[in-house]
Amino acid sequence: SLCFLCYFICLKMILLYN
Repeated sequence: SLCFLCYFICLKMILLYN
């Protein structure tokens, strides 16, 4: 679902910023 995809993108961004 779209919400799951957005959550996955946010999680990847958090990992990249850390």
